Amino acid sequence: MAINITEVEHREQYIWVRINPGGSREVKDINLWCQQTGCGKQVNPWTFAFKSDSEYTMFTLRWC
Repeated sequence: MAINITEVEHREQYIWVRINPGGSREVKDINLWCQQTGCGKQVNPWTFAFKSDSEYTMFTLRWC
């Protein structure tokens, strides 16, 4: 399952990533993955925030 990243922004000591998923089920799966791995957090329905480049890299390796 692959998602499209529409925007990446560095702000507030986080890497904010806005996505364009194929459906709401994918967003739920990503949020569950973030909770299970402790890698990032969902900040609004289509945006996730990561504390470091390594967290962001893990996210892209898994979901993109």
